[in-house]
This record gives sequence, structure tokens and C-alpha cells, in this order.
Amino acid sequence: MSIDCVVLGEDQQLELSRIAQSRSLPAGYVFRARLILMLAEGASFGTIKQRLGTTAPTISRWKQRFLASGMDGLDMLRTRYSLPLGLAWPLHADFEISPPGFFLKTPRTGC
Repeated sequence: MSIDCVVLGEDQQLELSRIAQSRSLPAGYVFRARLILMLAEGASFGTIKQRLGTTAPTISRWKQRFLASGMDGLDMLRTRYSLPLGLAWPLHADFEISPPGFFLKTPRTGC
């Protein structure tokens, strides 16, 4: 087995599966969960590129982040803004939340 193989624990497998099936979590997070699940199943980069409509550099980047940091490496807020582990806004399949400062705009009514 290669040192760069993605091997999932039972808890990781379960959580990634829930995230991958979510219709309410951000699409990017769902995409990353699907990508890691496919890598763990042994899918080739070519298969992943075709099924997820992505590129080899994207697959490599998320694979390395997952191998380095586990589930925390897939958290888009933590990776985008490099927040310390204790300060990141958690994204997990068992609840839905919005990051601080996130507001939905409401449509204006006719006045």
C-alpha cells in the first residue's frame, strides 16, 4: 500500500457519506466529501475527473489536505482563511450553520 493512500476510519467513512448525500451543505463541501470517498474506494484520478467534473490538480490538493489534516482539511472556511483549529466555523453533516457575518439579502418590496 502506498504511503499516499486514503484510508478512512469507520467514523470518517460515515461522516463523509452523510456529507456527500447532503442537499443542504455547501456544494463545495459535498464535492470534497465525494472526492475523498472515491479516493478511499480506490478510484483512479481519471474516473474521479470524469464523474466529478474536476481536474487532477484539484484532486491532488484535496487529497493532500485530507492526508495532512483529516476532516479538518476539508473545512472550506478553515482552509480558505487559515483559521486556527479552535476558531474555525465547523461544518458537519449533523447540523446547519452560517459563518459569522453571513446575511441573506431579502428582495425589496415595491415602495
